[in-house]
Amino acid sequence: MKIMTVLTILSVAILLDTCLRINSVYAAPDDRGIQMVTKKPADSRKRIALVIGNSKYTSSPLKNPANDARTMAATLRRIGFEVEEKTDLGYIQLNETVENFGRELKNGGVGLFFYAGHGMQVNGSNYLIPVDMEINDENEVRYKAVDMGLILAKMEQGRANVNIVMLDACRDNPFARSFRSNSRGLATMDAPNSTLIAYATGPGKVASDGGNDENGLFTSELVKVLEQPGLRVEDVFKQVTKAVRLISGNRQIPWITSSLEEDFFFVAKLPDHENERLTREQQRLAEELKKLEEDKHKFKVEKEQARQGILEAENRAKEKEEIAAKTEGQEKVAIRVKEDPARSNEGVPIQKTVSQNSENNNIVDNKVKKKHFIPIPSF
Repeated sequence: MKIMTVLTILSVAILLDTCLRINSVYAAPDDRGIQMVTKKPADSRKRIALVIGNSKYTSSPLKNPANDARTMAATLRRIGFEVEEKTDLGYIQLNETVENFGRELKNGGVGLFFYAGHGMQVNGSNYLIPVDMEINDENEVRYKAVDMGLILAKMEQGRANVNIVMLDACRDNPFARSFRSNSRGLATMDAPNSTLIAYATGPGKVASDGGNDENGLFTSELVKVLEQPGLRVEDVFKQVTKAVRLISGNRQIPWITSSLEEDFFFVAKLPDHENERLTREQQRLAEELKKLEEDKHKFKVEKEQARQGILEAENRAKEKEEIAAKTEGQEKVAIRVKEDPARSNEGVPIQKTVSQNSENNNIVDNKVKKKHFIPIPSF
């Protein structure tokens, strides 16, 4: 028992040392100054964004739009946007949110609208579907959904110099069985003045709802590029288009229409000396990451070695305890024999010899014969 207690204490000590080493390895980056820094906007204009993700539909719920909205909202905040983030809006809430967005844009600046969820085209018009609507006929759409034209009109009426619309809404029509037409995806819309409209895929096509575990393909690639400094908005979508096309195997190709009259950058282009500093910082971070991976591998190896060492020590301790128990039993028997030789066979099973067994059997047979013997009368 003492040996097992010592091993338990040793195991706890090894685990404590392991925890301390993990903390030192993974706390190291913060200690060395690795930080997430908000990107500097390209200009001082006020940036206003409305981000909506509808997932929890009564009919045909979607997996990723709410996650897409959260991811996009976080990205836009890092690059200087004031973001109103909404998820799973019903018809009334969706209309009210659009109205409030239009009022905010009257102060000028840059306006951005992002929507992920179900959308459909009917007679050449695009509609965004609230989560609480059950549409039974094609004629009901304009009364139960929000016309994308209304949103474009609100943005055009504002005083924003640049308007950007991102639609990750080109999913399959969840009410297609009750519709006469078989139109898929969204229709192309003419971009109002100073507006760029980006679609997750081409006109009449259907976009994927899954890019990674949390976001749709279009959104997951878009957020990777938005924070890159010095890219015009058109260049951002060129990169996204290429990435989505390659990943989807040409099944999904994003589409844009634009009437922008000026270059717009989500993140300002860095001066040369800042580029050099950023390059050095990226190299340093890469080296830090490599070191962390090496430490992580080394820790795994040492952890496995420690585990094997503990198992071997436990096995050796068990063997020693078994030997000690056996020796202790033999010693007790020897003491009994020394104290009373007549007790030398105590605890030892008695084994009869073959001759003794035969003798006993004969005696039993004779007794049986005598018991069953019947004398025969003489005549």
